[in-house]
Amino acid sequence: MTQRPAARPTTVNRGPAAAPRRDVAPRHEAVTRDLAPAIRAPESTGGAPDVKQVFDRHIGSADPRQRRIAARAFDACVPAFLPGQGESPSPEPLIHGLPLSDHRGEREVAYRELYARCASFLRESREWLMGLQGQLRVDPDSQEPGLRAQDQLIAGRYDQVDAVVSQVLAGDDPAGVASLAGLAARLALLRSAETPDPDRVQRARAVDAALTWVACDLGLDCGANSIGALQLCAVQGMCDGDLLSRLMDQAIADGLDYAEVKAQRARLLALVRSGRPAGAADLLPSTSR
Repeated sequence: MTQRPAARPTTVNRGPAAAPRRDVAPRHEAVTRDLAPAIRAPESTGGAPDVKQVFDRHIGSADPRQRRIAARAFDACVPAFLPGQGESPSPEPLIHGLPLSDHRGEREVAYRELYARCASFLRESREWLMGLQGQLRVDPDSQEPGLRAQDQLIAGRYDQVDAVVSQVLAGDDPAGVASLAGLAARLALLRSAETPDPDRVQRARAVDAALTWVACDLGLDCGANSIGALQLCAVQGMCDGDLLSRLMDQAIADGLDYAEVKAQRARLLALVRSGRPAGAADLLPSTSR
């Protein structure tokens, strides 16, 4: 097998400091009922009971999208469960470090479930896992597109940012769409450096929150037992509802307007479904509607 590199796990960028809360958060049941029918359903790591099987199926592909699937499978397990030198892999060190309150029981269950899905990976030696981790980190094709776009933005290569956004919004990679979260806030902050505009920054944060919702619409596994939801529970104590519900509850707690997030989700989903070429400017247009 030719081992090709992989990307970092999808993370949620909450953007700049929260503005005053302007809306009341709906309970998570209201959010989950408002999902559009999935319009893409590629294989993902989200609900896989054995993530190494997903890795093995995709790591040797010449298609970067397939290698990113493999990368996400690997990153669901390493470095989280990478054992120390001379130690056996186990979820116990992470569980022992949990606080006594803050959903401790649910978080322990989430860690054990994640560990069970990673068990096949963890039968490999520590040296093999570390070597593969190093390989995956240097493969640009396996890097999450959102991270590539942010790197290009920091470097001032705006045409490359447009190219990445266009490819992601036109392609069959819902997790790649979720990885764009954070890019709109960076764009808004760059613009605000010249002309301060708090409303634009707040709108950008709503766009970033909406991107994960759009990814769920496109077929990302956002169930309560998906790897993303389990990670939110285990690591951050966000254990109520499915993945989207947890993120939306947190977004509103951070000061976002739910109605604005919902409007941005509808706008972005319509853009994806239109099939027209899109770029960074489509993530954060000059007006919110």
